[in-house]
Amino acid sequence: AAAVGGAGAGSPPEAPAAETAGAGGPPAQPVAGAAPEPPPLALELGYALVALTEGGHGQELLDRIARLRAQLAREDALAVPQILVADNLRLAPAEYALKLRGTELSRGRCRAGDAAGLVARLAGALRAHAAKLAGS
Repeated sequence: AAAVGGAGAGSPPEAPAAETAGAGGPPAQPVAGAAPEPPPLALELGYALVALTEGGHGQELLDRIARLRAQLAREDALAVPQILVADNLRLAPAEYALKLRGTELSRGRCRAGDAAGLVARLAGALRAHAAKLAGS
């Protein structure tokens, strides 16, 4: 997806949500005085898409992302790391951005409430950037 206004590549998300798609160990502890490392893979959402992370929709979105990661591993031999899902108030309301270690890979728009559509777009972006993910 083409870059559309809003936050530039590498800008931190606003008020990150405490949602992570996929199982894993405890988060790494930051080193005192060191700048925090961006998550390996982050899906940032504009405020109209944040509702996808709340209530029953939140679990649906996280479950869909977890199934997508398993599907990409099985069908494409693509090991996708955990995906941090966070809000970013710098994005347009219906906009999302996929970032790898703080660098934007993809940006697009999705209808509010369309978890399936968002995950389908995420799948396309992950497949398009498979080489970058393999090097992560």
